[in-house]
Amino acid sequence: MIKLQHIVLFAVLLVTGPSVATKLFDQGLKAANTKKYSEAVICFEKVVEQEKFNVSAYYNLGNCYYRLRKYGKAIRAFEKLLKLNPRDPEVPMSLELCYNKIGPENSWTPHTGGLQRLICGVGSSTWAWLSIFISMCLGLTVFALFRLSGTPWKRLLFISALGETVLLISFVIAASSAYDYTQNDRFAIVTGKSAPTYLNDLGERSELVLSEGTKLEIIGITKTKLQVMLQNGQKALVSAEDIERI
Repeated sequence: MIKLQHIVLFAVLLVTGPSVATKLFDQGLKAANTKKYSEAVICFEKVVEQEKFNVSAYYNLGNCYYRLRKYGKAIRAFEKLLKLNPRDPEVPMSLELCYNKIGPENSWTPHTGGLQRLICGVGSSTWAWLSIFISMCLGLTVFALFRLSGTPWKRLLFISALGETVLLISFVIAASSAYDYTQNDRFAIVTGKSAPTYLNDLGERSELVLSEGTKLEIIGITKTKLQVMLQNGQKALVSAEDIERI
C-alpha cells in the first residue's frame, strides 16, 4: 500500500529535481571517465560532506586518489568505505594495492577482526529489530510458562526462555557493537607523504616520522596535539593537521 508520506516525498522530488549531491556525483563520474581525476576528487569530496554514508562516492573517491598517486588519501577513502560496508570483498584488495604502491614492504592490516566485521556488516538497525523480535518471543514464552506451570510443557518452556534470553543479550551486544563501529572515529590515516611526531606540546620533534598510509588509533588529546598509538603499540604525539580520521 502506498503511504501518504511516500506520495509527498515523490512530489517533492518532482518539484526539486535531483539533489545537489546527485549532480555533484554525476559531475564527478563524468570527470573521472575523462581522466580529470583532480576535478572528480573535488566533486566526490563535496558529495561525502553532504552524504556521509554514500558508499559509491567513497569508492570513486578512493579510485581517483589512487590514480593521482595520493595513496594516503585513497587509503582513507577505502577505509571509510569498509567502515560503511564491512562485507565488501573488493575493498581489502584496493587497500592492499595502495599499500604496495607506497612500498613493497607495506601491507594492509585490519583494525577489526573478521567476526566483528561480519557483525557490523549486518548493521545495527537489523540487530536492533532482531532484539525487538526476540524480546517479544521471550515475553510470550514467559507468559506461557506461568500459565502452563503445572503441565509437562513447563520444562520445555523454561529451556526456551533461557535460549531466548541468551539470544536477546547477544543481539543487543551485536547492535551496540555495530553502532559503535560506524560512529567511532578514533582511527586515522596519515594522508600526506609523511607526518612528524613530537615529544611534547611545545612542538619539539622526535626522531620518529610516520610514513604515508600509517594507521593510527587516537587515544588522547593534549593541549595542542593528539596522542596516538601505532599498530605495533608504540605511542606518539602528532598534529591533527597531518592525519585524517576514518
